[in-house]
Amino acid sequence: MSVISNFAHVAYVIPNTDVTGEMDCLRMLPDHVVHVERMWLDEVSEQAERKMVRDELPRALRYLKGIVPFKCAVFGCTSASVANGRTGMEAIEKLMSDELGCPAITVFGAVLKEIMARKAASVAILTPYIDEVNAFFKNTMEAFGVNVVYVAGIGLVSDNDIAALTPEEIKSFAQKKAPELPEETDLCFFSCTNVRSAEVRDDLSQILGRPMITSNQCVIDFIKGLPE
Repeated sequence: MSVISNFAHVAYVIPNTDVTGEMDCLRMLPDHVVHVERMWLDEVSEQAERKMVRDELPRALRYLKGIVPFKCAVFGCTSASVANGRTGMEAIEKLMSDELGCPAITVFGAVLKEIMARKAASVAILTPYIDEVNAFFKNTMEAFGVNVVYVAGIGLVSDNDIAALTPEEIKSFAQKKAPELPEETDLCFFSCTNVRSAEVRDDLSQILGRPMITSNQCVIDFIKGLPE
């Protein structure tokens, strides 16, 4: 048996500045080999993310194609997953699946699956993003049938600044926002693959008094749930 066949291989396409997604995969998927290819992202904005999907995703897939048989492929940017709406997300997943010959998921798609599986009637969203991205993200969530009752962001544009947030800073942000959550909130979601929310997920849940899901945790749960 070849060494390659002893492991489950994942193709993981991420913005060039994303470091947290890789760290979470290393920590939470010890029995998988994650093959990372980066896409250039100028900033965390709608326009820049559309450019990344249009220009950088096809290039990244060319570098991954044919390396190994992949268990699955992941488009690792939550907000860029839906930079072109529902049809754009579906197009990303189809392109990745067609090019790499395996199941494919966007981060947003993985988050949706988690929300639906939990039958969440109302969701509060925390993000590191600016208001413009938050508004777009909320509208997109609602277009997919998610009842978003609250959204708040830290206000960062630079992906490097997002990655630099410490777990303590993330928890402090949640503590400030906890009193603002509507009573009907039954699930909280911390968006962004480059924010270190997955490693303090239990703490965030305790602070907010509701179950918490995060971008990277949803992706990793999806990968773990696939047949070997």
